[in-house]
Formats: sequence, structure tokens, C-alpha cells
Amino acid sequence: MKKLIIIYLILILFIGCSSGPKIIREMVPIAGMSSKIDSNRITEEKEGVRITVEYLNRDKLQKIAKENNPYTDSSGFPILTTFKITIENTRDSKIKFEPENAILLDGLGNQFNALTYEAFKELYPTSVYQRYEYSFIFNRYYIDTYWTDDYKKRSKAVKSLFKGGYIYSGVKVEGIVPFQQLSEYSREVTLILPDIILYEKAGGDEDLKEMKRIEFSFKFRQEIRRKD
Repeated sequence: MKKLIIIYLILILFIGCSSGPKIIREMVPIAGMSSKIDSNRITEEKEGVRITVEYLNRDKLQKIAKENNPYTDSSGFPILTTFKITIENTRDSKIKFEPENAILLDGLGNQFNALTYEAFKELYPTSVYQRYEYSFIFNRYYIDTYWTDDYKKRSKAVKSLFKGGYIYSGVKVEGIVPFQQLSEYSREVTLILPDIILYEKAGGDEDLKEMKRIEFSFKFRQEIRRKD
């Protein structure tokens, strides 16, 4: 399954660089009973955990990096379905969240796992480029080594991806959680953040006892238009 996802991403990368009409995608958040929408961001809070999700369209992704952007093709169009997630822990004890557990439902009967840094290592595998030049004066070869665009894209991905693990009391953490590009026929999309672990004080100053696990769910409506 992992290999199929990587092959899909590589195909999308090359197809995205080809000529023809481009698809402009937007994910418009759908308010629920306990959620709040502000400037195209949707926020939900439960049991002292506040989570805000924002879909990153073409314009927002270009603010991450105009060159060597790991989330777009050479024309600046997204090759992935990408969300920015902010988690704030207002509890008096730590919580834990692993972004690779996130799930995206496309409304067409399919679900997708979040892409980790390992997927970007497969998508952008090359680290260095070496150029050889022969010197007739010294009768020897000279080798120049350069960092490749692949390496630069991976570096920007590792800096921007959501870092999983513990989130301590009073701390706010944010980062990007990407998925493979959804079909243009997807309409109602659901992002699920499962298995967020809540801890409670186990004595002293340490909060090592797992109390329960909670789940957050965010709904979006995908809107499509084409650009020649």
C-alpha cells in the first residue's frame, strides 16, 4: 500500500508539471454543533484540548516556500491535500498526538492516511549532485558537489510537518499534515484526528497515567474550478 501511494505521488508530480487546464481547489469548512469558523479556519474544543484546522490552498502553500516547495509542482499548484493543524493544550496535564494517525475521508468511500516524512524521502530521494570537470593543466578531474532540489524540498518538509508526541500543559503546537491529492469529484470531506491521549496527574509533578483517548472530526466541502 505504501509503495502504491508513493507511485501515485510521483505520477501526480509529473502530471502536475504538464500543460493543460489546472484544477483550483478549496476546502470550505462546515460548521458543526460544537465548532467555530473564523477566516476559513475551523476550531473545536473538548476536555481542555483546542484544535484549529485550516486547508492550505495554492496561495497559502506558496507562502511556505516559493522555490523548492515540497507540497506543489513547478507551477505552484498543490500536488497534495494539505492542512495546517494547531493544537493547544489548556489542561493541567500533558496530552499526546501522533499526526500519522490522522485519517481523511473523501466522501466517495475511500480513506487516506496522513503522509509522513518517509513519504517525502521516497518522493524526493536525491540529496547531492556531483559535476565532474577535467583540468588539462593539472591532468586531473575536479568534482563539485551541490545540494539537489530534492534535498531542499525534504528540508522544507521536515521543518513544516506537524511534529508528533507529547504536548505539555499551556503549550500550543502547529504544523502541516498532508494527504495524497483527493479526487476532484470529492465533495464532503472529513478530517479525523483520532487517539488523542489525555493524561492525568499520577502523583507528584508527573502526569504519566493515561486517562482516556478522544477524537476530533472536521468536515469540509471541496469546491473545484479550472484555470487554463
